[in-house]
Amino acid sequence: MRYHNPDSGLRIDLSDLRGERKRFYQVATEKLNANVAWLEFEEFAFSFDSPVFRASRSRREVLSDPLYLPLKDIWLRLGSMQGLVSSPVR
Repeated sequence: MRYHNPDSGLRIDLSDLRGERKRFYQVATEKLNANVAWLEFEEFAFSFDSPVFRASRSRREVLSDPLYLPLKDIWLRLGSMQGLVSSPVR
């Protein structure tokens, strides 16, 4: 399983995700496809109920978690799509 952002070209290998973490990622992509409200996605992805934060003891662990990067990218994509985050200048 891979995450791919066609706009930025970002590709992340998620083949090691299992169980709850895999399902969490799948729900995140469903939320992206449904264009859920930016702050709703933020609460879903970055709350202490998120498997990224529940399993981490430090900021370094969060930032190196393979699930964190696609969640952050989806969050930024939603913000950009909804006009709440400016798109990068090209």
